[in-house]
Amino acid sequence: MESIKFREIIIQVIRNKSKEDAVAEIQKLFDENVVAVFSREDKDWENGLMKQGVLGKPVIKKGMKMLDNKEPRSPKVTVDCIIFVGGMVVLIKRKYPPLDWALPGGFVEYGETCEEAVRREMWEETGLELEDLKQFHVYSEHHRDARWHCISIVFVATGKGEPKSGDDACDLSLIDVDDVDTARLAFDHGKIIEDYRLTQKKS
Repeated sequence: MESIKFREIIIQVIRNKSKEDAVAEIQKLFDENVVAVFSREDKDWENGLMKQGVLGKPVIKKGMKMLDNKEPRSPKVTVDCIIFVGGMVVLIKRKYPPLDWALPGGFVEYGETCEEAVRREMWEETGLELEDLKQFHVYSEHHRDARWHCISIVFVATGKGEPKSGDDACDLSLIDVDDVDTARLAFDHGKIIEDYRLTQKKS
């Protein structure tokens, strides 16, 4: 069974069960105690499972290992970008889980370079063309995305045009990079912003 199907099973269980029943049913799926996953304080515990910090490693990581071991797997390659427009950084509201604010980004398609992919994704999600595009850092921790192992090549650029949300983004915001609430960003995008801030302080 593919990991995406596994994730859908978990979501369906949660939405149709009480918190206690969901825990019990998930325990049956994994044959291990996952109560600790739900013990953390989270106002929205349904969506909480979709967040990296709450979608516990003992659940998703074990589940993917159990269900996806029929053939070798490779990490997925993505691109994200810290785009500045008028000195403000662009954040997008994700249309699909995890339903959080994030840096715009997406998957590299077969036959694309990473530079081509980031320009395409930024145009699709923000309506912006990119100037002064530079590679910032590579993030490859296997747990940075709870859905699967994703390697992200992160870029920094200046946006050209009128920013507007599109494709996988349902909203868009411009905010001073020092004012970004990194704890509320999806995946490890909070760490990416924090790392960028550090480089600016050193320069």
